[in-house]
Amino acid sequence: MQVLLRLLHGSGRYFTACILCGLVFTGCELVIPQIIRVSVDSFIGDQPIRVAAVAAVTRLLGGLEHIRQNMWIPAAVMAGFGLLSALFRYGTHVYSAIAGETLVKTSRDLLYHHIQHLPCSHRILLHRHHTLLRTRPRLIPCSFPEVLRTRLPAFHF
Repeated sequence: MQVLLRLLHGSGRYFTACILCGLVFTGCELVIPQIIRVSVDSFIGDQPIRVAAVAAVTRLLGGLEHIRQNMWIPAAVMAGFGLLSALFRYGTHVYSAIAGETLVKTSRDLLYHHIQHLPCSHRILLHRHHTLLRTRPRLIPCSFPEVLRTRLPAFHF
């Protein structure tokens, strides 16, 4: 656990921002189909609105009859959620990349510090492992969203 905390030094806030952006992104992506469902069932159709929060927003936007006459309102709300979704998807990718690069730099610095305290004979053997860190720096940033997707099924990045 202590090693993990040392590796996350400097990148923990970026991983947290990545996860929060992913949560908001997922929330926006879940709201858009519900807007379509309510629009088809209640605004175009004649079914009553069953969810209290949707009924409150409908009253706030002018009532059911006003929205039926101005169907651009649900379309504008969907476009707004789509824009928010795109912004938070971008934030997820940006913070994931920054966090991954920071994590790689921290691990490289810790490895360098550790190697400097080894005898010279061990340094020659470890040169090949250091080459891996220089040639594969995108391994961690690219795999972080994949790990979240497989470990946390609620996340859809």
